[in-house]
Amino acid sequence: MAYTLEATVREKSNPRAMRREGKVPAIVYGPKTHELIALDRKVIERVLGKATRSSRIDLKVNGDTMGTFIREMQYHPLTDELLHLDFYHPPSDEPLTLEVPIHLYGDAKGRKNGGIVSQISEQVEVYGPTDRIPERIDIEISDLDIHDSIYASEIDLPEGAELITPAESLIVTVFAPRSRAEEEAAETTAEAAGLEPEEGEADVELAEGEEAAVDEGDSEAEDEDE
Repeated sequence: MAYTLEATVREKSNPRAMRREGKVPAIVYGPKTHELIALDRKVIERVLGKATRSSRIDLKVNGDTMGTFIREMQYHPLTDELLHLDFYHPPSDEPLTLEVPIHLYGDAKGRKNGGIVSQISEQVEVYGPTDRIPERIDIEISDLDIHDSIYASEIDLPEGAELITPAESLIVTVFAPRSRAEEEAAETTAEAAGLEPEEGEADVELAEGEEAAVDEGDSEAEDEDE
């Protein structure tokens, strides 16, 4: 799915001033493109709530439309405010490597049997023509039972798209539930490791205490002699 955004060429060089006016500074670049632009904050945040790194975003700038992909997003470390965006405008015939998010759906059989579903990989890398790379990859997990897994090699891609992520990469697995006995044993081990002193610590402390007592005794003896 392609998204369309209206952008304007930057008229101000001060990014902070632009943000105060509800704009997000950005750049669009490519082999034949390099433009500093500004986007409406509310509009771009609404699009980012749906788009992915492999979504095509058509930028309209000064009457021209450029097919782009998001390359980088910068956020404020404390407020999570969107600070800046980088868009890449590739030639129409240039294959790309894009990060494609993975979406799991369905209720795993193993979860119903008490197992724990764990998604190991949130995304994979896919190479190919931009019109052959999916916006996201949907994987059904309904048939996964305890100890079952899905690997990257099992992902189906459109013709012309190639998986770059190693085939043996684990995507999702269903772990067996831990028994109560195992949990109690783990808790006991953790408590013992945290409370009991290591071997030799008590002897060292005692030795240090005895040495201090000897030193005090020597000092008192010297005072009496004086």
